[in-house]
Amino acid sequence: MSRHRITGAALVAGIAGKPVAHSLSPVIHNAWLAAGDIDGAYVPFAPADAAGFEALVAAGRAGLIQGLNVTAPFKEQAFALADQATAAARLTASANILTFDAGRVSADSSDGVGLMLGLKEQAPDLALKGRPVVLLGAGGAARAGAGAWSRRAPRFGSSTARATGPRPWRPISAPRSASWPCLRPWTAPPWSSTPSASSRISISTPSPPAR
Repeated sequence: MSRHRITGAALVAGIAGKPVAHSLSPVIHNAWLAAGDIDGAYVPFAPADAAGFEALVAAGRAGLIQGLNVTAPFKEQAFALADQATAAARLTASANILTFDAGRVSADSSDGVGLMLGLKEQAPDLALKGRPVVLLGAGGAARAGAGAWSRRAPRFGSSTARATGPRPWRPISAPRSASWPCLRPWTAPPWSSTPSASSRISISTPSPPAR
């Protein structure tokens, strides 16, 4: 059986998040690097805080890292640190992909596309036209999901949420439309007056377990 050979010329990429130990990305990407006999490695990075993530991006600018996948809680910071960004990333001010070239940082977001492709595969008969959509979540994945949904659902709002008591979720703030360009101003009605479950669509974007 062949072994993946890493040399001093190896290209390095990885995934950044906190926590990140649960991620299967290193297993998946190193498998195809080995299968393609590519001199490279895909490694996990777990910055302790925002300063640590900024230092990681600086390493990319310096040519030490070719690219990063970004997960919670650094997606919004990833977008903010980029020199240029795709339309998908600009729409929601978050990024889960960073690439580095000649000292410059490029940002992209595939979370929204992933959400819509997943729904198409798992709920092919789901109809959005004329139906309200409520998104529970306020992180980078929620931002990207909001961008993807806003293009298809005319009535769209977002509430940040948290786990509390016997009820798993409750709204705790109004939509941040000023910082989410894809969202129009929207006031959430009382839960008692919202449409029945059969007429509304709810999507949650849970955060990883706290440590």
